[in-house]
Amino acid sequence: MKKTHKGTLNRTFALVMGIALTFGLLPGVSLRAFASEAEDAPTSVVDAVEAADLTVTSFGYAGTYDGEAHAITITVENEGAEAEFWYGAEELTDQNYETVGSKNPVTRTDVGTTTVYYYVCADGYAPVSGSETITIKAAGEGGVETETKVGKDAPIVAASNLTEVANGLLTEDDRAAIDNDKIVTVSLRSSALKATAVPKADKEALEKEAAELGAAPGMWMDLSLYKQVTDQDRQTVKETSAALECTVTVPESLKNTNKSKARTFYLIECHDGKAALMAQSTDTELKGEINKFSTFLIAYADKDVVDPTPTPTPTPTTDMYTLTFDANGGTGTMDSMTLRKGEAATLPANEFDRKGYVFTGWNTRKNGTETRISDGGKVLLNSDVTLYAQWTTERESQTSSNANNKYSIPEMSNSTNGYFASTGNAITYTILQKVPSGVKSMRTWVDLEGVLQYTTDASGVTVQVENGDPINASVAIDGQRLIVAIDDVTSLQNKTIRIVYSAKVRSGADLSSYTSSGIASVPYQAHTVFDNDENNVLTSTREVVKFSVGSGSSSGSTSSGGSSRTSTNASTSTLAKTADPTSVVGAVVMALSGTVFLVCSKRKAA
Repeated sequence: MKKTHKGTLNRTFALVMGIALTFGLLPGVSLRAFASEAEDAPTSVVDAVEAADLTVTSFGYAGTYDGEAHAITITVENEGAEAEFWYGAEELTDQNYETVGSKNPVTRTDVGTTTVYYYVCADGYAPVSGSETITIKAAGEGGVETETKVGKDAPIVAASNLTEVANGLLTEDDRAAIDNDKIVTVSLRSSALKATAVPKADKEALEKEAAELGAAPGMWMDLSLYKQVTDQDRQTVKETSAALECTVTVPESLKNTNKSKARTFYLIECHDGKAALMAQSTDTELKGEINKFSTFLIAYADKDVVDPTPTPTPTPTTDMYTLTFDANGGTGTMDSMTLRKGEAATLPANEFDRKGYVFTGWNTRKNGTETRISDGGKVLLNSDVTLYAQWTTERESQTSSNANNKYSIPEMSNSTNGYFASTGNAITYTILQKVPSGVKSMRTWVDLEGVLQYTTDASGVTVQVENGDPINASVAIDGQRLIVAIDDVTSLQNKTIRIVYSAKVRSGADLSSYTSSGIASVPYQAHTVFDNDENNVLTSTREVVKFSVGSGSSSGSTSSGGSSRTSTNASTSTLAKTADPTSVVGAVVMALSGTVFLVCSKRKAA
């Protein structure tokens, strides 16, 4: 029978200690029968007494002023434990609970907050202490309160979005209660468990999952979520529609102190007898998403620390080379660099400027068809090299008819930056749209300019969560419009949806109106609407520069504004694909760990 102490309630207890002691029923008491009448036989049937743990749960109070005195609630789960409850205004310990504590519950009537410390003890059990709060608000201040409580020796658990998840738990009755000045309290609680307290099926499943990871059990824990409306019974929440973004801090007792070992921690969850890895880290913080609450295990695995092989010291060389920067149509100056052979150097920030253009990086050729190096990249010279600034007229703008800024405008990108594409080669575009909380459905559509066309039917479009998980969505292509509809996004709230599709330039398309200095800038748009609210359509417009354009006749003449590439049809613009980026005339280019190596002929330093 559970023992609960709340406010000024009377307590009744069954006295079973003597019976339990006599028949070995008292938890924590071990008995040893006499083997013989030998002289060294114990003088008592009781060989050793070890205090068992009291299983105690406690909850505070949150509500609005009603003129009544309110107290915290403490429940003892152990059958037959004749417990005593002590209360105080400061922390209660084994040494002071009788001097600074009182058996009279601490209550609060007026508006404000009181912290109540408690101490629970019973013969044959280890005492339990802790604290809870009594919060009373003024009338008209109904709302949602959240709290996180950590039990004795339990790992610290923090949830960054607990308030958001709490709001998602509210029912119509809860909202009505809030309107009537009630408080809805959502409480996340972690507690350490002994192995013997873990349900057998859960324990076996968790141990099996840990063994498959090569890990040993470290700490068993319970993670529970509760919801309580003022003056109503507390409800246990087993599952939430939106996940809690939790950080579980590994307790001190599990931290690695052996410098010769590297320790990896695993957080394993178990629900309905099924265990699964939730998070792992070599750090002492395990981060993951939780939407079910029951039994968890922190496991760990150690491996020997291997000293890294020392990096050999390079042999000094006297070969020196010059790196020169060319504005390639821009204005300004940049000093050249003198580098020793085998010496990697980081490029300085670009100092050139070109009105109406955006700097996109460097290339070993003016037309950008050979080795491309990003701004701030690294180079390793084996020859004198000139880097040419690369420019585009790329502009990106975002507009929205979403007047109240309730939602975020979709981000747009494509995967051909810095490269050329022909009419037969696909350009891959990506739309990223975060799903806000409180919505049920969404629809995104993408409009292409007339000179572009989709490369595949709807089956070639991928829709997934940003982490790669697929999403059940309906996809259709209607002329120049791609439409993606997701009927149910309640489980995707606060997650980012990634839509990937491909397009190409239409054969025979006239790009003259999109072209400046041989570069074609073709816009496209993405639109998103949630819950079919056509008054809040989010629109993102991107003007993409991706094509080196040339035109000419079958005789091989070229346009003055385009590249030197020719077309076999005067009415068709020719878009040439870049050369293999690992091929350079007169040079060998190697890209290793983000470093570009230019290996050419060398000269001796003077």
